[in-house]
Amino acid sequence: DAPIDHRIRSEDVTAIVSDIAAIGELRSHMVRKQQIIAAQHPRLVSEGRDQGSVVFPGAAVKFYLDADPSVRANRRACQLRVEGHDVD
Repeated sequence: DAPIDHRIRSEDVTAIVSDIAAIGELRSHMVRKQQIIAAQHPRLVSEGRDQGSVVFPGAAVKFYLDADPSVRANRRACQLRVEGHDVD
């Protein structure tokens, strides 16, 4: 199988993420899958808005990072440029 991690922030995926995440049964299933993966890989590092509050509320260590919106916008623009997109 070919890696598809480059797709996570593509426009077509980003456009449907909220709708998919709103499917309660699917979300519960995916949370459980993430918890199973963590049980199999105790040194797992995960990233996401709900990882510390929903998926792994009992995690021994949690880091919450915050960045100024202009820093975040610049970082995202750089990511898109690397992928070949024309952004200002």
